[in-house]
Amino acid sequence: MEGKKKVEAGSSSQVHVPLLQQEAAANDCEKVVGNSFERDAAFAQVEVEKRFALIKAWEDSEKTKADNKSCKKLRATEAWENIKIAYIEVELKQIEEQFEKKRAAYVEKMKNKMAEIHKSAEEKTAVVVAKKREDQLKVEAAAEKFRATGKTPKKIHKYFVI
Repeated sequence: MEGKKKVEAGSSSQVHVPLLQQEAAANDCEKVVGNSFERDAAFAQVEVEKRFALIKAWEDSEKTKADNKSCKKLRATEAWENIKIAYIEVELKQIEEQFEKKRAAYVEKMKNKMAEIHKSAEEKTAVVVAKKREDQLKVEAAAEKFRATGKTPKKIHKYFVI
């Protein structure tokens, strides 16, 4: 039973030989003590098993090395990606700041133009209102003159015909 636990709990670098084969090999070694040919065959079998164990250990070691190498390269690639992304984000932020400055300048320029247009419109409105008031005063003065003299105006609109 203890032999089973040791084999089952062994590391992944050990060759897992079925339990029956191990017991058979142990029995063979005990029987072979007297016969040199069988003993040599048992030693050869042990050497083969050692070689397979070494090959398996080498294989596991190489796989681990390959895994570690690929993990290292993946981390390097991720670090490179993070650095490049950070650089691009900084560049984007600078471009956005420049854009905001230009936008603010254009907004200010457009607001100034709108204020100038509004001022010009107020001036034109004032001129029109003044001209209207002036025309009304002229009409009132002419009407007073016509009333005082009793004459009718020469130009009269067609719907005011008497």
